Amino acid sequence: SGYCKQWEKSTKQENDRKTRRKRTKKAVRLKMIRERSKRQAPISLSLLENGFIRQEVQSLWRRCADVLYEHPSLVPVRFCLPNYPREWISTDSQAKPFCDFINDSFRGQTQFNKPVNINPHGGYVLVLMEEDVSATYVRGLLPGLREAVGIEVREPTREEIAVFHVTWADRSSGMFGRYQKRFHDGSRRWD
Repeated sequence: SGYCKQWEKSTKQENDRKTRRKRTKKAVRLKMIRERSKRQAPISLSLLENGFIRQEVQSLWRRCADVLYEHPSLVPVRFCLPNYPREWISTDSQAKPFCDFINDSFRGQTQFNKPVNINPHGGYVLVLMEEDVSATYVRGLLPGLREAVGIEVREPTREEIAVFHVTWADRSSGMFGRYQKRFHDGSRRWD
């Protein structure tokens, strides 16, 4: 029985140490998150004022934070398929013709700054420009882009983008399966 008490005591001490380590790691992580949020807040506000939507800002912080730190006041230009939000661009290969045409249009061009980044986001192609003048130039490429891609490309409205984000779970129901509660019959339902 002396051995059991000693074992219980050492197990309890070990568990206490693990708990303290977890608390310390969590505190350090929370502090790091707070500091990062303080650095990102003014840039995020600037982006929102320049016409970005909340989902774009969040996605850009995940995808290319270094670009946002380097260019804190970007201007968005968006191109989508004609039946957006029912049809959307979902892969880099679908966005590649857009990227190629836009990048090619800046070859030999010295009046305007080149795009900082071009990537698919929210079912459309998001082009990040440094200033309004360059963004206007990219928007002016729309007729040539239509010819190059071979479809009636257009700019999505904020309402269409909002509809796309609201209906995300309907289009990609399997993506959110891990957040569903599993019932005794094996079916999954939303909480």
